[in-house]
Amino acid sequence: MKNFKIQDFGHILIVDLNLNIIGVSKHLLVEFNIPVESLLGTPVEGLLLHLPNSSSKKIRAVIHSFVEGNPPRALLTVRIQQKLYYLKISKHENYIYIEAERQLNKKISTRDLEDIGFLFENRYHPNWNFVCKAINRILHFDRVFIVQQQDMGNCKVLAETNNGQLESYADKNFSKEFLPPYIIDYYSGTSYRYIENTIAPPQDFYSLTDVDLNITQITSFPQERMATYRLMGIGTVVSFPLYLQGKFWGLVIANNRHVKPIDLQNRKICTFIVQNAMSKYETFVKEGQLNINTQIQTFQHKLLERLTHHKTINCALVESMENLRLMMNSDGIAIYNEGDIYLNGKTPSANLFFEIIHFLQNSNKEVIYKDHNFKLRYQAFFRKKLPFAGLLAYNVDSKKDYYIVWFRQESPYKETHIEVCTSPDEKLMVYENDVYHVATPWNDEELTLLEGLQNTLNHSLIEKFFENKIKTKNLSELNNELEMFTYTLSHDIKNPLSVLKMGIDFLKSKEKHSAPNERKWLNTLSQGISNIEEIINNILHVSHHKVDKIPKESIPLKYLLRKIVAESKLAYKADFCQVTFGNLLPIWGEKSAIYQIFTNIISNAIKYAQGRKLPKIHIQSTIKEEMIQYEVMDNGIGIPKNDLDRIFDMFGRAQNATSYAGSGIGLALVKRIIDRLDGEIEIESREGIGTKVIMRFPNLKEDSSHQKSLVST
Repeated sequence: MKNFKIQDFGHILIVDLNLNIIGVSKHLLVEFNIPVESLLGTPVEGLLLHLPNSSSKKIRAVIHSFVEGNPPRALLTVRIQQKLYYLKISKHENYIYIEAERQLNKKISTRDLEDIGFLFENRYHPNWNFVCKAINRILHFDRVFIVQQQDMGNCKVLAETNNGQLESYADKNFSKEFLPPYIIDYYSGTSYRYIENTIAPPQDFYSLTDVDLNITQITSFPQERMATYRLMGIGTVVSFPLYLQGKFWGLVIANNRHVKPIDLQNRKICTFIVQNAMSKYETFVKEGQLNINTQIQTFQHKLLERLTHHKTINCALVESMENLRLMMNSDGIAIYNEGDIYLNGKTPSANLFFEIIHFLQNSNKEVIYKDHNFKLRYQAFFRKKLPFAGLLAYNVDSKKDYYIVWFRQESPYKETHIEVCTSPDEKLMVYENDVYHVATPWNDEELTLLEGLQNTLNHSLIEKFFENKIKTKNLSELNNELEMFTYTLSHDIKNPLSVLKMGIDFLKSKEKHSAPNERKWLNTLSQGISNIEEIINNILHVSHHKVDKIPKESIPLKYLLRKIVAESKLAYKADFCQVTFGNLLPIWGEKSAIYQIFTNIISNAIKYAQGRKLPKIHIQSTIKEEMIQYEVMDNGIGIPKNDLDRIFDMFGRAQNATSYAGSGIGLALVKRIIDRLDGEIEIESREGIGTKVIMRFPNLKEDSSHQKSLVST
């Protein structure tokens, strides 16, 4: 038998899937006056017999539902030994956990609920001071405060409600020991932690095997933190973890001097308040309600406008440096591009900046590197004094040859340390020290701006990439056509020119010619001129219509399309986009042409669907009317009906796509390539609903057995 220490409040019982008791708390044993040796290992049914029939019946039904499946956590109100209890039943791995705690019957007043109602309105903007006040409307504690964990582990107090009975933490900065990793781990997997009585001795928990008690509220709080609360004169604590985009962000902490039990329903309402506020905050950060979208769109417009006048992205970025610096609320900005540097604002010298780039290239693998304590941590790595404190770096190029780096000046602050000294006597040490060589951290809104900049540059880079590919292809075609024109002119016009030369020489000769011979030569000259004119017109016709055909071979697409999807999702940072596949038949064509077709179509689908909450794309193929038909369907912004007729025109773009980067030549190019493959393309679309691109390619039946083998692979 194993013995653990758990919190003093509540009872807990753990049973296995055979409904045998494998763990029990001391309070539960005392409640029923049953020795632990006679309870562990026995069927839970025997314990249920001690309860009123109505309560045991409800509990029995819920337990059996957990044995048969994985329903969500259940909450019951039952009577045990003439007392009302909340019963929380959940399943973890192969054990069923039953937690019981007294119902305190402390109802929340209607006035308190009305006072916090505004927090749940859609128009409400998250305000952490309001959140503190709302929680205290429910708990009526001495202090409620919110801390946000910074990059280096230290914590900043964002808001506080205090009735004056406890020291105010407003605007304090706590050292990283305030939220060490073991405390953050303690909060993982739970919506709150509750310490009813910090001075009460823990109760015993007995079990036949090791079980995970961290998923319950009964689990013991880390002893060092319990000692801290005791020495600070705090009797009851309720804490709620905050997560932003799945990562630990901060903590809401409610303290009361005297022991004050809080009813489970009150704690659940506070949990709902906190989670609702954090959800709204995350939404505002993502959607840019703090003027982020406007700034990003303005910058995108200016950058793309400059890109149209420059051959390189770097030229456009250098011209945009002042905007980039102001967007990120930085004192200086520098760009490094393959050895060339550009500086704006308060920046290091050129030589020192080269050292910083070398440091980043050798010590950092992340695309985004941020450290508002850069000078404090790394001054020793540099020969000269760093004229800044904080650094934010964006590695534009995977080869680490292109960086945009922002700098922030020093912003000293006082840091509060709270430590427990256990030797020779247990005592609390609280002190402050001044922290220098640090800058104001980059906040969530500014990092969202940087994410928008990443998307803009990724889109611009990929557009430039496709544009260069198109230019290269067009140049190759022009060279081929020029070669064809040269060959045609030098070969086919040679004979008509020879005839013309002979006729002219004949007419210029001084010999007298008969009238019939002159008319004959004049007719010959006229016919020669007509022949040359016809040859030239034919060349112009070929050039205008590009009727030359692409050589074809059977191209399997199961791997190629997945590769294109992966590349496009990476380019547009759309990992969340769901792409599904149906049957993918091989196509007869030329591999680079097929690649170019589907790259344009799939990247368009991802680009115009990524704004959806759940972007979805489906790709499938069938055989219809002796053609291989491919369909690419998305739930993106769709195409207005009035724009469908000109969607394949060169530089033709839909009216609702002007805010998206693009040149308007992709679909025109796809159309020409498919035409040269003897294929067809059409688009079905509804604005605001989505788009379906239908492409048909010739199906060469004589090699259908080979086609089937390619599909099977």
